[in-house]
Amino acid sequence: YRVLSNPELRDEYDRLWGRNQYGNKTKTTPPPENRQPAKVPKFDLGAIGLQFSGGQSAGNFTEAHEATVKKAAKDGNPDAQIELGRRYFIGHGLNQNHTEAFEWFRKAAEQNNTNAQTILGFMYANGIGVEANEIKAFIWFRRAAEQGDHDAQFRLGLCFYAGFGVAQDYQAALAWLNRASAQANSNAQYLLGFMYAQGEGVAQNVNLALGWYRKSAASGNASAQEELNAWVAAMP
Repeated sequence: YRVLSNPELRDEYDRLWGRNQYGNKTKTTPPPENRQPAKVPKFDLGAIGLQFSGGQSAGNFTEAHEATVKKAAKDGNPDAQIELGRRYFIGHGLNQNHTEAFEWFRKAAEQNNTNAQTILGFMYANGIGVEANEIKAFIWFRRAAEQGDHDAQFRLGLCFYAGFGVAQDYQAALAWLNRASAQANSNAQYLLGFMYAQGEGVAQNVNLALGWYRKSAASGNASAQEELNAWVAAMP
């Protein structure tokens, strides 16, 4: 997200994808000069941004006074720690401080709070409040994914798909994306559609691709709708 929202870094990102930096790493033969660069998924930036979903009990602290939240957070309440981290992250009633936010999310994550674990993975992946570390991002995504967090499952699938913090593994990507899709995660549904459309890790299947794109688009995923429109327009 940090890269894609910066025009200069986005250009570098496009060049990396264009020369198949994150493509199938088992391929050693360079493509012919006249071959077009492999198509890559284009995620809607808002859709893959940091989400502060929280648990049901987190609502007890959403409107609470700063002193109440701080006391509960210091006493070890993970929901209060997430809320305090959120306030530091966006500067809600407090001076924005991503490093401080990271520390409170870390405290909650170490108490096995899945939402905090996913947030921690996001911060490590993007170098927000902490030095970027692909491997640590992958580890935190995996911890949350194994506990059923669908956003973490999608992000873990994306890690396996792109070879981010782990060796690229399309089969592992498919497994985690399917688990996230079963919980109606639209980003996972979009990426599954893309993989079937391109034949990445699976036999190319346009019907399955369109089916996943439709499910994702029905949930408001702009990237899936864009792909769906392109496929429909190209049909005779």
